[in-house]
Amino acid sequence: MDSGAALADMAEQTERSEQAERSDAPGSPVPAPPLVRAARTHLTSRFARAAARLLWEEHQVPLPDMEAAEETVAAADHDRATGPDLAAALVVAQAARLDADQLEYRVWQAAERAGLSLEQIAAVLEMSSAEAARRHRHWLRGRASLPTVPVHGPTLRRRAALARKERFSSTDGGGEPPKNGR
Repeated sequence: MDSGAALADMAEQTERSEQAERSDAPGSPVPAPPLVRAARTHLTSRFARAAARLLWEEHQVPLPDMEAAEETVAAADHDRATGPDLAAALVVAQAARLDADQLEYRVWQAAERAGLSLEQIAAVLEMSSAEAARRHRHWLRGRASLPTVPVHGPTLRRRAALARKERFSSTDGGGEPPKNGR
């Protein structure tokens, strides 16, 4: 089965099996975790290059969602993206939005723990009132409870780079990979 058909099949399965986990908030779709994993796999296998390709092949580290979506748009701009590519990019864009909403909620909680009032938060976010901030916080709280598929790609990439640096510094003292394979 090609990756486009696999993505469509995965979407149909997750629609039936995980409908209860999806958000009903307008403008805030939440893709089911198996669909996000399938979309990340599809886009990474299509668009990862250089170090990202190596991380995918050796450690199954997918492209970060925003990077995968950007790569898809760039491919589409050159007529190299397929329908399944674009569908997968929409899914990872939704996943990235959910991750951003969950991050915003964690920052909001930290701001409140630090003593910022709803009025202050509303002012910083250019909201019309503390009540508007309260409604937004409530919406974020709901988004924060939704299931996600974490990707630690950038963190793993930094760790891989550090591991390479440590490996080479312990063998030749220079901290850089040997030149010309030596």
